[in-house]
Amino acid sequence: MEWLQSMHNVKEGAGSVTLLARLLARLPGGGANCLRTRPSVSFGSLKAFSCAIIRPPRDGGIRYRGLTQEQIRSVQVLPVDYEIEYICRGNRVIVGPKVRKCLPNGTWTDLSQRSRCCEFNHS
Repeated sequence: MEWLQSMHNVKEGAGSVTLLARLLARLPGGGANCLRTRPSVSFGSLKAFSCAIIRPPRDGGIRYRGLTQEQIRSVQVLPVDYEIEYICRGNRVIVGPKVRKCLPNGTWTDLSQRSRCCEFNHS
């Protein structure tokens, strides 16, 4: 993924919309028009949105495929089709969706279903 290779050049405080526009401009179709009100880029009639970073469940974390810790701290949006995976600490297990995917409309899959880290008791 070309956008991941470019992430190491991102500096703290860089505009997410500007970054997204630069990365998406490299896709076939180029000539991106960036909308300031929402992180989106237009390629003719096709729009590609990004998704804002979401919080992990309590007592859990998120696994970001292909990103370093530094990149995770600096990025504020992720591209369409990017998947995150919830992980739980200790003897806890995920109840609800374990994986969420960034959709073209700028939302994550299954947000109506809460993901929680619950204690797993061996009986």
